[in-house]
Amino acid sequence: MAAKRAHVAGSTPSNTIARLRRSPLEAFESVFVEDILKDQPGSPKTAMQELVTTGMSGLDAQLGGGIPRGTTVLLLADPSNALSLFAEQFAAGGLAAGEQVFHFVFDRPPAGIAAGIGSLANEYGGAKGRLTIYDGYTGQFANTTNGHKEGIQKIDRKNVFGSVLNQLMAVQPGTPYRLVLDSLSGLTRKNEEEAVDFFRGVVHLGREMGGVQLVTLVRGLHAPSFETALKHAAGGVMEMGVERKGFGVYSYLQVSKLLDVRDPTRLLLFKETEKGLWLESTKRVF
Repeated sequence: MAAKRAHVAGSTPSNTIARLRRSPLEAFESVFVEDILKDQPGSPKTAMQELVTTGMSGLDAQLGGGIPRGTTVLLLADPSNALSLFAEQFAAGGLAAGEQVFHFVFDRPPAGIAAGIGSLANEYGGAKGRLTIYDGYTGQFANTTNGHKEGIQKIDRKNVFGSVLNQLMAVQPGTPYRLVLDSLSGLTRKNEEEAVDFFRGVVHLGREMGGVQLVTLVRGLHAPSFETALKHAAGGVMEMGVERKGFGVYSYLQVSKLLDVRDPTRLLLFKETEKGLWLESTKRVF
C-alpha cells in the first residue's frame, strides 16, 4: 500500500501546499513528522546504508562505493569551473543510475547545462533516468525571454524555498531521486537565518525520502557562523581548494564529514578533463 504523508489535524494536502507557498519554513515542522515513512514497504529508511554513485569513480572508490542514500552533501569552493562541473557530474551520475534528477540553478544561465549533464552521463553508459532543470537564474534580470526549452522549468524567484520543498514533497516514497542546488549562495545574501532553516528542511526531507542531495556554496561570500551552521546540519561536507607549490598548482577535494560512513576523512587531488573531473582513487597517507 502506498505511503501517505502525515499532516496536521484539520489540514488537507491542498491547503498544506498553500501554506508552504506562503511560508514554507514556518509550515515545515507542522507538516512532516518523524515517522512519515515508518513501516512502509520499500521505505528508504530500511536502505539507508545503500551506497550510490557520486558520478565520479575516483571519489566512489575512496568512499568505499559512494555515498549513503538519504545524504545531503554540502560542497564549498571558491568561484571556479570545478564547482559547477562537480554539480553537473553529480547530476549525471544519478541520471545514468536511472534516478529522477532535479537540478536547480541560480548562479548561471541554464542553457547548455542539460547537454553537459547528458554528455557526462554517456560516460557512465547513457542516461536512464529523467532530468528536470529548474531555472532560478534568468528571472533576476529584466528583458529576458520567457521561453524555456523542454526539460527546463522556470521558478518564481520570490518563492524559491517553497518551490524546492514542494518538488521534494511531490516525489513518490521509494522513488530514487537526486537533488542539486547550485548554488545556495545565490539565495542567501539577504536572510542567512532563513536559509539555514530551509537547508535543515531539505536535509530532513532527504533522509526521510532516501534521496541523494548536493548543495553548493561559494566560499567567502558568507559569515563564518553561517557556513558552520550549514556544515553542522549537512550529512556530508566536502570542500574544494587549490594549493600552490613552486610553479605547480594542485587542485584538491577534502572530505571532512559523511554520516554513516566509517572514517570518511579524505584529501584527493583532482584534474579537470574533457570527460569531467578526474579524482585519484588511492587514499593518501599522512
